[in-house]
Amino acid sequence: METGTELLTIGVILLAFGLGGGAVMAPATAMMMGSVPEANAGVGGALNEAARVVGIALGVSILGSIANSIFSYQIRDGTAALALQGDGHEDSIGAAGQIAAQLPGPTGDALRAAAESAFVDALSVALLVGAGVVFVAAFVVLRWMPAGEPALASQASGDGKIVR
Repeated sequence: METGTELLTIGVILLAFGLGGGAVMAPATAMMMGSVPEANAGVGGALNEAARVVGIALGVSILGSIANSIFSYQIRDGTAALALQGDGHEDSIGAAGQIAAQLPGPTGDALRAAAESAFVDALSVALLVGAGVVFVAAFVVLRWMPAGEPALASQASGDGKIVR
């Protein structure tokens, strides 16, 4: 992505992330619930929910930390010639935008451009790291998870009867 990337393109990328997450949620839940005895269904459901919530929290915090670190580094690098150290512009794109609005013409414009570029770079890297984690997880699942019978699978025999 670049600072001029269309919003529709960004929306499609984020939609792909959302659809991918949604597509694996139901089969993962079915697999998890199918692996516990029916008497322990409550424990299995609680464990599944806890794993999902912890995974989301860790994903958001880790990817957010990566994006924040890259943003801070990039904006420091992009504004080194502007002599703005210590005024909070490195904290977030919102802070940089507010400070840029208070600065005179070319200095404010340079800070705004540096902040936008740093944000897009940081978001791009965080999304790539997230995609990399997903591909590694998919490889691990495909390689080492047993291929057993799906929990809710049924087949129709030739005479139309359902068999398990």
